[in-house]
Order: sequence, then C-alpha cells, then structure tokens
Amino acid sequence: MKKKLTFDEEIELLFTNKVEKIIHNYKNQKQHKCCFPNCNNQAVSSHAISKNISLYNISFNGHTLGFESFRKDKFEKALELNKISIDDATTFKGFCPKHESDFKVLDENSSRYTYYEILLQAYRSICFSYFHSGIQKEIDKEKNEFIKNEITNEYLIKLLKNSGEFDNLELDYLSSDKELSDFKKQLVGHECINLEQNLLNRYKIILENQLNNLHDNDKKSQNEIICCCYERSEFDLTILYRKFDFKIPVAMVNHFILSINSDCPTILLCTCIPYEDTMEMYWIFEKKYRGTFLNKWYQIILSKINLLNFIENSMICSENWYVSPCIIENLTEQKRKLITDDVYYLYNRTPFDIYDLSIFDAIRCKLVEDEKYKLETEKNKINAEVVRPSHEQREQSFIDAVKKTDTIMYKEVKKL
Repeated sequence: MKKKLTFDEEIELLFTNKVEKIIHNYKNQKQHKCCFPNCNNQAVSSHAISKNISLYNISFNGHTLGFESFRKDKFEKALELNKISIDDATTFKGFCPKHESDFKVLDENSSRYTYYEILLQAYRSICFSYFHSGIQKEIDKEKNEFIKNEITNEYLIKLLKNSGEFDNLELDYLSSDKELSDFKKQLVGHECINLEQNLLNRYKIILENQLNNLHDNDKKSQNEIICCCYERSEFDLTILYRKFDFKIPVAMVNHFILSINSDCPTILLCTCIPYEDTMEMYWIFEKKYRGTFLNKWYQIILSKINLLNFIENSMICSENWYVSPCIIENLTEQKRKLITDDVYYLYNRTPFDIYDLSIFDAIRCKLVEDEKYKLETEKNKINAEVVRPSHEQREQSFIDAVKKTDTIMYKEVKKL
C-alpha cells in the first residue's frame, strides 16, 4: 500500500517537478538568441571548450565522465557520474552559426599567439556561465505563478514561520485572509534580483566592449604566449592566463561567487582546458580585486602540486567539469561515492580550500616523486580514511545554505 502524501509533501513534490521541467526545457528545448550583442539569430549548441582538440584528448570511445542528476525517490535527488559524449560536454545554447565561426581559431590550435585569442576563450567561458545562470530567472517566474495559484494561506503562514528570511516579520499581522492575499500579491509582484546573472552580464558587456575596441597590438601575432596578465586602463576586468607543460585530464568551466573584505559579492571565473600533453588555465575577475586574486594565482602556479590541489578542490565546488573516464574508474567505489557526495553538498567551500582526498592518484604520485616535498601529506590523500557528517546533517546544512541564497541557486556567497 502506497504511503499517502501529506499536504506539505504534495506541495513540495508539485513544485519540484515543475522546476525539473523548467531546467530541462531551458537547456534542451527553449529557443535562445545568440549571445553576441545585437544578434537576434537563434543560437545553436556551442562548446565552451573545444571538442576536437581538447575534449577528444580526455575521452574514451568519444565519452568523458560528468555529473548528471537523478531522482532517488519522490523527494530526494542525487548526482551520478555518467558517460557524457564529447558532442554534449561543455555545451550550451551560445551562438548562431555565423558567430560560432569566430571561435574557429580556438578549435584548431592548442597554443595562443595573440591576446585576442585569450579574450575569445574568456568570452566563451563567460557566455557559458551566463547562459546557465539564466535558469534561476525561469524558476523565479514559475515560483511566482506557483505562489499565486497553488499556495494556500495556511501553507503560506507555515512557510513564513520556517523561513529565515522572515525572522523579524510580525506574523500575527498576517492573520486574516485579506492580509495574506495582499502579501501573496506583493510576493508575486516582486521581481527577484538574480545577483549571479547580473554580475555575469556585466562581465559579458565589459568583454564585448573590449573585443570591439581592441588595440592593434592585442591582435598582433607573436611568439606563443605562455603566461600573461591581461589588463588595460579602459578594461574593468583582469584575465590571467597560463599554459602548462603537463596535463591534468579534466575540462572545467567554473565560476565562484565570493565576498572579499566584506564587499558586495564578486565572481571569479576559472576555465581549465586540457590538450594532448599540455593544459591551460584562465581566471577572469574584476580588476579592483587584482591584489587578492594575483596572490592566490601565483601561489597556485608556483608548483604542479599546488595546481593539482586547486583543480581538485575547484571540481568539488562545482558540477561543471568533465574528466577522463580512467581517472574515476581507477578510484575505489567508496572514494567515488565520497567525491560525488562532496560535490552534491558544495555549499560550504571555496576554490582556495584544500580538499582532503585525491582524485588524480597516479598524477599525484608522480608529482610528489618529482617535487620531493609535501610527500607524506600528499600521498596520504590517496588512501585517506575520511569521515563526513551524516546524510541527514549534510542535507539540513545544505537546505539552510540554500535558504540564505534564494536568488542564487545552490551557491553560497563565501568569504575567502
């Protein structure tokens, strides 16, 4: 005999199903315009990282491993590492065919010879993040309709009591049907501010202006660029770029929402692109925070071990990465589950923490032998026996964190 759902459970399930449909339609069915300014052509499926010269080199039989969500039961979702075709990895509805061709230079060469090429990849990464941040806007629209049509006054009072956002609200005032009805109208009429998308849109516009007004020297071909800090007086962003002579086989297009010195939140975008025997990394951030991020950058690129630690921790902070299948297949089942759960509960971590488990075991062993330091600390991560809080504790902490960021889905504004 099936368990009868309570009213609260029915409401939760109904809205969750609507959200899942929104996400699916947004990514797969909804028509999107090209990301290029003043272009109204329909966007096609674009890669944020080159399929042919990057993703192919970390694939097996045309597939990488990446995260997909699935439903464990009516009320609980989970993440799972599944095979993802290189036709689909890092894709988004980005550019029309005409503007997609502008990125041809990135898809044919693993080396950068102009600053223009570096700006192009930075722009592609920003557009990828901007596209995915738009999902929350669609959810906010549905939430308003849901409040208006599905939420009863009795359930609304319960939501307000349980919400940390309304701790100081005089709930006694909302006692009559009329007052509750007026409050619902205010909720529906209030346009949620998607801080994440607004910041990314600002980055996008700044970079578009720079691409349209490039200095002649930025377009000029030169020797291969190995390391650069791209800044211009009229350009409010800083782009850091580094080419490495070894490869960590993961393709990653991440962005992190951070608060520095109690300022308003800012965004750091990080893109890692593997090639046949090399890799490159890009950071994009607001120039006013260059001191903080440059210090972090130089610490990370100081050694290959530091870079490996940063990349592993960045992977735990986001789902937007695709890895060579053999890396995950060589891990124990217990470690795979720990890593998957840690990614799911990504609410309390910054990319500059140190992850206590090793993902790239063989690479770590090779690097500690070559670099001859931090030997025990790094090797211990490979067979570390770590203990995490219970599923129930982590779930509650996750819910609490999401409550704090109603307009930034599944991300927390974190302090460095």
